[in-house]
This record gives sequence, structure tokens and C-alpha cells, in this order.
Amino acid sequence: MANVSAILTSTLDLNEVLARILEQMETVFNYDAANVMLIYKDGTTRVYRGHGYEQFGTQGKLDDISFKVSDVVGLRKMQETQRPLIIPDVHQDPDWVYSIPEHHWIRSYIGMPLITRNKVIGFLNILSRTPNYFSEGNSKPIESFAHHAAIAVENARLYQQLQQQNKHLEAQVATRMVELTEANQALQISNKELTTYAHMVAHDLQNPLSNILGLIELIRTRSGSISELNSIEDDLEHIEQSGWQMSRIITNLLLLGSIRQQTITPTSLAMNEIIDNVLLTLIRQVSQSKATIEQPSSWPTVLGFAPWVEAVWRNYISNAIKYGGQPPHIKLGAHELADGMVRFWVRDNGAGISPEDQKNLFTEFHRLGGEHTQGHGIGLSIVWHICEKLGGTAGVDSTVGQGSTFYFTLPKE
Repeated sequence: MANVSAILTSTLDLNEVLARILEQMETVFNYDAANVMLIYKDGTTRVYRGHGYEQFGTQGKLDDISFKVSDVVGLRKMQETQRPLIIPDVHQDPDWVYSIPEHHWIRSYIGMPLITRNKVIGFLNILSRTPNYFSEGNSKPIESFAHHAAIAVENARLYQQLQQQNKHLEAQVATRMVELTEANQALQISNKELTTYAHMVAHDLQNPLSNILGLIELIRTRSGSISELNSIEDDLEHIEQSGWQMSRIITNLLLLGSIRQQTITPTSLAMNEIIDNVLLTLIRQVSQSKATIEQPSSWPTVLGFAPWVEAVWRNYISNAIKYGGQPPHIKLGAHELADGMVRFWVRDNGAGISPEDQKNLFTEFHRLGGEHTQGHGIGLSIVWHICEKLGGTAGVDSTVGQGSTFYFTLPKE
């Protein structure tokens, strides 16, 4: 039996252990067929491995045999008593139940519980076609064999569980590593963006501040003549423009932060009101540029977040005024798309944008019109972030010399 134990415990592969149990059991005594059943945590059991059933043509049907231990009298007895069960002639046993009709050849049965740490983890079932083949005299060698078999099965199951836990842990670690890598990359990009933006904001705020300080100094040196008062009025106008420019920079900075952090619930938008509010804030810019703006009398109803959508319109329209023709002629419009979205657009009569420049328009801190053009290089990236967070997109259609059409999409209500 020591040699049998060494063979059974020389592998930790559960299927191989079960196969060896049935093979080695033939060296202990003869039988026609046998199987090993293991118990699940929910109290059900099924045949994990069988041997000898080929001669009866039922080997392939063993996989379908499973039931609750408590529902089978013989198995329940072995689990409760932790003792072998011997039935000399199953035809004479009122509690015997054939699991499949083809097993009527079975006449004699001996079952042995597989026990480790005082717990039944399965059963070793040995069958014979000969009535009264098994008796009490067979129980001792089978009981000793079952002890070694139970140890081998338990070791293999523990190893299998450990492997599964390791795989699960490795998957968790891999997932976490991907998350950490992505977070680190996002953090690096964010830090790079913030550094870039800090330089650009510092540069752009410096210009209006220099204007303001210089003009204030100029005003202080003026006398009170009418001509000088008129000049002072011009200076105050420049100061006011510089102040508004600084205000727009700060507003966009705050808006960018809110887009990245704020969670919103899209609601139905009154687009007429949104555009009226935008045009009201741009009234001075429209007047100074002598721009004309056409818009439809009604708009499709869509879902979004009004303050953010207002920022998109303000950015597009102010850019159309700034980079449009002389004077700017601007058209606003919208049309429904086949995918349930609505495309809103702003068309200008400006110089147009080259295909190369179009690639970078909506990237972070790109300046529309070049490095020395007024603006702080964040407006269109804000548009992109807003549309993405609202479930839409943003883009531009433009041909050099034929103007540009900037658009964004939102879900239709």
C-alpha cells in the first residue's frame, strides 16, 4: 500500500490523480467497473472519473450523473457515518436506485467515503456484475486504499484552487497594472498640458496687463485739454478691451476645469435662448467688426447642458467674427443626422483653413491662426471636451479661400 500511496501522490493534476486511483485499485482487488465522485460546496456530487464502463457501453454517460448527496440514501449514509457501504446484491436492496437504465448489470456494490480532516470530500464506488461478490471482508483493504486516495485528491484539489487563485490574482495584478499605466500616462499628459497652458496663460495675460499698466501711466501724465480727454477715452477703451480679454482667459480656464471634474445630467435645450444669450455677450464684437449673422427661426430639440453648449456657440461665433471676412458674414444652422444626432454649425466667409492646420485645431492649446494670433489656444479644445462629454463630436469642414464651417453634434431628444 505504501507503493500505491507514492504513485497516487506523485502528481498534483486532479484528472491524473483520479485516473491513477482507478488504475491502482485494480492492483488491490478485481472489479468490473468503478468511479470516483467528488462533492461540490453546495452539497451536490457527480462522477468525475470512471473505469471499466466501456465494456457495458455507458462510459460516455457518466458525465450526466449528478445529484444531491442528501437525496441518495447510500451516499447520505456514508457521509453521515464516514463508514463504507456494502451491498452484496443490489437487486435485493430497496434503497438502490439505478442512475441510468443501462446499469442494470450491476449486482454487487461497495462504496467508500473519501475522508480528509474529518470531512467527506467524495466517494469511491466499486461495482461487480456478480451477485454477492463484495462482502465485509473486502472493506478493510478498500478502506486503507480510500485513505490514501482521499489524501491525493485533497492535495490535487488544493493545488488546483491555488492555481486558480494565482491566475485570478495575476489577472487582477495585470488589470491594475494597466489601470496604473493608463493613469500615469494620463497624469503625465495632464501635467504636460498644465505646464504648457501655464506658460501660454502667463504670456497671454502679460500682454493685456502690460497694456493696462502702460495706459494707466499715460492717463496720469495727461493734462485736461479736450483733445487729451478724447485721447483718454481711447485709452480707456483699450483698457476695457484688455480687461475683457483677461476675463475670457480666466473664464475658459475655469470652464476647462469644470468640464473635466463636473458630472452633469443632460436635459432638453432651448437653443433659441442659448444663442440669444451668446449674441448678447458678443454684441460689442459684432458691432466693431460690422459682422452680419444669419440664423434659422427654429432649432431641433436636443439633449445637453446649457452652460457648456453656450460656451461652444460663443467660441465658434467669436472665432467666425475674428477670422471671418471683412466684414464677417456668418451663418448658423443645424440638420438631423441618420444616427439620431443633430449637427449644429457656424459657417464663415474667411480665408479657410488648410488640411494640415485642420488636424490640430481641436488639440490642447493649439492657436487658431498661428502662434502670434490673439487668443490663448484653449477654446477649441474646450469645445472638443464638452462635445465628447455630452456624447457628441466636434469638427470643421474648410477649403482654403472658401471659408470654414465649424460644427458640433448632440443627441436628439
